Amino acid sequence: MFYYLWACTDPAPIVEKEAPSINLTAALEEDQVRLGIVEEEEALFGGISAEGQIGDYKIYNNRARFIIQSNRISSYYVPYGGGVLDADIARREGEQGRDFVDEHTFMAGLARILRPTSFEIVSDGSDGVAHLRVIGEGAPFEMLEGALENFDIVQEMDMSFQIDYRLHPNSPLLDSKMRVFWNDDPHSIELANVMLIAKEVVDRWYPGSGYNREPANEWIGMIGKKNEVAMALFPSQEPFVNSLVRDLLEDETPAVSGFSAPGIISEGDVWEMHHYIGVGSSISALTDAWYAETGVETELETGTITDSQGQAVAGARVQIMQEGSPITMAITDEQGGWSAQVPVGTETTFVASGRLSGIHTDLPAGAGWYSPYASQLVRTQTLQSMSQGGLTLPFAEGYGLGSEGSSTLQTPGTVSVEIADGLPAVGKLYFLNGDPVSSPLVVGRPHGAACIAYTKDGEISFPVEPGEYNAIVIRGSNYSAHQEQIRVSEGETVVLSVELEKQDLPPNVYSIDSHSHSAPSGDGRVSMSGRVLSHAGHGVDIHVSTEHDHVIDFQPLIDAIGVSDQLDTFVGAEVSPPMRGHFNIFPLEADPEVFNFGAPIWWDQHRDTDELFALIREVLGEDGMLQSNHPTSSSGLFRAASYDLANGKINSPEHWATDFNAVELLNDGHYSSVLPYYFDLISRGYSVTPMGVSDSHSSENGVGVNRTYVYSESKSKPDMSLAMQRSHTVVSRGPYIHATIEEEWAPGRTFSGVQSLKVTTYKQDWMQIDEIILYENGVEKERIPYEDEVLFNLAPLDDAHYSVEIDGATSMRPFYGEAPWAITSAILIDLDGDGWSPPLPPLD
Repeated sequence: MFYYLWACTDPAPIVEKEAPSINLTAALEEDQVRLGIVEEEEALFGGISAEGQIGDYKIYNNRARFIIQSNRISSYYVPYGGGVLDADIARREGEQGRDFVDEHTFMAGLARILRPTSFEIVSDGSDGVAHLRVIGEGAPFEMLEGALENFDIVQEMDMSFQIDYRLHPNSPLLDSKMRVFWNDDPHSIELANVMLIAKEVVDRWYPGSGYNREPANEWIGMIGKKNEVAMALFPSQEPFVNSLVRDLLEDETPAVSGFSAPGIISEGDVWEMHHYIGVGSSISALTDAWYAETGVETELETGTITDSQGQAVAGARVQIMQEGSPITMAITDEQGGWSAQVPVGTETTFVASGRLSGIHTDLPAGAGWYSPYASQLVRTQTLQSMSQGGLTLPFAEGYGLGSEGSSTLQTPGTVSVEIADGLPAVGKLYFLNGDPVSSPLVVGRPHGAACIAYTKDGEISFPVEPGEYNAIVIRGSNYSAHQEQIRVSEGETVVLSVELEKQDLPPNVYSIDSHSHSAPSGDGRVSMSGRVLSHAGHGVDIHVSTEHDHVIDFQPLIDAIGVSDQLDTFVGAEVSPPMRGHFNIFPLEADPEVFNFGAPIWWDQHRDTDELFALIREVLGEDGMLQSNHPTSSSGLFRAASYDLANGKINSPEHWATDFNAVELLNDGHYSSVLPYYFDLISRGYSVTPMGVSDSHSSENGVGVNRTYVYSESKSKPDMSLAMQRSHTVVSRGPYIHATIEEEWAPGRTFSGVQSLKVTTYKQDWMQIDEIILYENGVEKERIPYEDEVLFNLAPLDDAHYSVEIDGATSMRPFYGEAPWAITSAILIDLDGDGWSPPLPPLD
């Protein structure tokens, strides 16, 4: 499987010109720069997207360091080398690396990307410049072709790439020049430098509009959510041009990109695009270098930021403004000082702020960003930092937004959460009278809250802007919740002493969230450690790793963070062909020796859905869970197959297959569109397990309240897998339904003859349930006012299936969104004991 992506494209052999061994582990002084092939893991560095391995190229100086992928297949989606794989500033010994580059490639026309054929170290830096040259050919971006199921979208052309990377001493800018040599018929193309970033740990920043993207941005900046690292993509002379493709990339993917003007390239033409990839301690450090590199005459702007008590504010963000729009952004040092170069004659002012992400995690200061694809040594060091911490850069949180031209920020207060049982939980503050700030000069608040904190051991303190708040502390559906109004004054610490009472469920009932995302997914907006803390804090028993087309094992991270007593994990993946639906598969085993650790490669050729499921089963096995995700959505199986509910017909049979054994009945709080299909499948004799999931791409969005309860002998993978295969599940948006027949668990089982069904509901006081509904063959049979315990008489005229639903009309806010709801999987009644017969024929 490791060579799947190469097999269908027959790449030219790669030539790497021999280079002498060079020490790439030493920190460099001023006026030094080096380039060489990595031979020791100590030369590599970490970060949320770190992928560097021995054999890659490292180019670095005393300011910045970059890893260029060699002739190996990487993870994620772009398999070819030649692009920037990792990027970071030069750091102090003991400071964690902060790479956030997911993918990088050069493009000549839509989806025609660089596939290298040779690498040459033109200069190793000993002559004053480090220079790596990559020669390559144009190759189709296979993942895009596979996603569109159009393998002719990229025309084969006689053309080649030449990429020259140069790094000068004392510069944070990697000079990247692309040349395209055309030896074919005239063709319309635009050149592009495309980089996908881990947006879960950085904020994108645009000159002229700050954190709000506007179309006419001449360059693109990025800044770590706690000021860990800054990055920018600059043009050498002409600003980036607007492009529909660029807009699509930035709207639909975590991409930053620079595009040249489109045009017609003809035989014998050589087109060139010249950009800079900068990595620095602040965006202003990068614009300073860019102005110097491009010959812009500048003058220095400086200042000092203090709080209302006269103390220096380190790590504040300072927007340098021209005519009301930001042109760069500095970060204050330990003494509160800031500086930035601006073009001569520019009339500027500034706005300072200490309002950053608003999300706080119970990890030691300096803990690293974990990447499953980093080298073994880097992963080990990162996991150690989860308990030991490391060196940090300053960041200012809780100071709010200052006035234009003011060097003073309001001193924050502190909120300290103390939970009696010392277990993970989530604390949130909401502005009591609305957010006093609305500005593109500060990042938005997380999920409508002023701030959110995740504690792993029941204690966490965090800075907040002075003001009045509604404070809540929660731990998912099985615990009481705490709420109180607080006032936080400047310099004051407010302590929230909380007791969360657990409601014990019947034995052998466990909660699982079988669909959520984090950093390895391109659309994830939370780190892997953030996902661990959010699931543990929201009281989920079992997390399933379901990253898009990545098989990821979270267990080492759960152990390192110290929540293994509260949270178990199953390895899985989300197989994500948009034309056929998305499918979660679990449990799996991660295999570091193959692409994306063994996730099925669905985009290398055309497959109908039967063939897709066969490919999945090669990885999953016959007994694993193949879960149809959000099946009625635009990327769902039922819509792709044109499942005609009214007539029991599949109108697009090539897009249909029946080898799935679970379906997301509840996804991110929504169930109504899927429920009729679930009933229809059961009525037609298909054994399908209903599941409830958060499908969260962030630290919130339904985590802890949208879940599946599973009746199982234990939490072990074999027992849980067997229980889910047998449909021993209750889908829940809050409450839990315990349904039994003659004291036996009923959902997913078959019983003979008329039966009495006992229904007991477990819920919190903050859930208001109004009704209980009994369905027979998917049709409402009985609806009664809610009681904690009720009995239903199951006496069909023929074989039938039953489900019990509980429903409320009142939102569970502020603790969780939506209203409480739950439903059992189908209970089958075999009236005569001669084998259960479905009430409807199979799908046509």
